[in-house]
Amino acid sequence: MLEREQVQEDAILRKKEKARLFLGASLAFVVLLSLSFVTIHWDEGYMVSVSPAGSDEENIKYVALTYDDGPNPVYTEKLLQVLEEEHVQASFFMMGKQVENYPQVVKQVATKGHLIGNHTYSHVNVCQLSEERVKEEVQKTNELIYECCGQTPEWFRPPFGCNREKLISGMHMYQVFWNVDPLDWSVQNTGTIVNHVLKYVKDGDIILMHDAYPTTVEATKILIPKLREMGYTFVTVDEMIQP
Repeated sequence: MLEREQVQEDAILRKKEKARLFLGASLAFVVLLSLSFVTIHWDEGYMVSVSPAGSDEENIKYVALTYDDGPNPVYTEKLLQVLEEEHVQASFFMMGKQVENYPQVVKQVATKGHLIGNHTYSHVNVCQLSEERVKEEVQKTNELIYECCGQTPEWFRPPFGCNREKLISGMHMYQVFWNVDPLDWSVQNTGTIVNHVLKYVKDGDIILMHDAYPTTVEATKILIPKLREMGYTFVTVDEMIQP
């Protein structure tokens, strides 16, 4: 009888010890969460990893701001100021004619770390030109940009969105199009530009605008913080597109 009572007493003690250990582990777990601000990932009910809150790349949304037809002697510089204040890198697709006229602006864009792309020399529809003329338009622009800032563009945006992929890839360049076009050059209305972008933007989109209008500069000022509020991270097209 005494032996049975001893066994029962030992069992009770073991249960109490397990409960104490479980409680201690639970409290330690709560403290870990409150002090280190971590995000817990679960798989079939089990904790499989711990990472800093907000570092889950699956939840990050990306967007690229791109600007065509520059450099502009007034509005490209104003736009650069906005981007610098907001710590945003953008992509500028430049026309060779404008590069010739405003080489100092090209240097500023390059110095501030933005991506510089090719937008032909004279903003022509490359689908209406011979291969020889297209190469001339593109190569001349590349040479002018290199003379200004020491960079040879790898990224080409065809005016009017005309696709000459085989020809362009044969020149060792990559074509870049767009997903969101607020027609800023046409409407020249800040509110209309902003509303269009916010209505249609999605993760992974490339936004097309032009660095030649005051309304585009103002729209950019508004769009950057609003897109950040929506969870977007800004990247350049080379980060967005995998060649």
